[in-house]
Amino acid sequence: MKTKQLAQLRVKTIPELKAQIDQAEVQLAKLRVDVGAGRVKNSQQLNQQRHDLARLKTIWQQKEMNESA
Repeated sequence: MKTKQLAQLRVKTIPELKAQIDQAEVQLAKLRVDVGAGRVKNSQQLNQQRHDLARLKTIWQQKEMNESA
């Protein structure tokens, strides 16, 4: 993710982030199946998707911590 995309994610609300996390998890599962079946030539996409999901979860967790404090 680029810095601009991260800044846009930080502005989103918790429910919006949660929806995006759910969507990213579904995409990751599909990508894992595609890599396993040999349909994806660039297996680096899998690592990139995992890192993007981790970034989303980190931002979501930070927002929840700030909201509860």
